[in-house]
Amino acid sequence: NIRNWFYFRTILIILLKPIVPKLVSKAEKFLQIAPLTWEDRKTPLLNTTIAEFTPLIQRIDIKNIQ
Repeated sequence: NIRNWFYFRTILIILLKPIVPKLVSKAEKFLQIAPLTWEDRKTPLLNTTIAEFTPLIQRIDIKNIQ
């Protein structure tokens, strides 16, 4: 069911927030949504307009690892 996917996205973002807060903040800005809270898990992430794409994280180049 596609509706379950929208709930999954919301819950995934909420659960990742304490682990990778900067990444989640960038994702929220990309999705142009207010910062999500635990209460938002009950509301699917629908009817959002996304911003212009910018990478959320940078790929690690093996050459830069010592």
